[in-house]
Amino acid sequence: MRALKVLVATMGVLILAAIVAIVITLSNRSAKMGSGKPWTRALALPAGTALKDFRLSGDRLVVRTSRPGQRDRLLILRLDTGAVIGTVTITNAQ
Repeated sequence: MRALKVLVATMGVLILAAIVAIVITLSNRSAKMGSGKPWTRALALPAGTALKDFRLSGDRLVVRTSRPGQRDRLLILRLDTGAVIGTVTITNAQ
């Protein structure tokens, strides 16, 4: 009977230690989420280019630009670094 009590007490202590470890891990991860390095990025657009629209999509920013006499373009940027990761030219389907 004594061995059973020791086993139950040991398991209780291990469960509490596991819960404390989980809480500490979650706390550390949530603190790191907002600690990214701040960045500044200049988005160089050709003269005469107008910013028509922008949308957030997850960790991406999609910017729609328009230029007279040319097709609209979508610029896709990463929010964590500000890097342009893609460009899409919008055309009319035939």
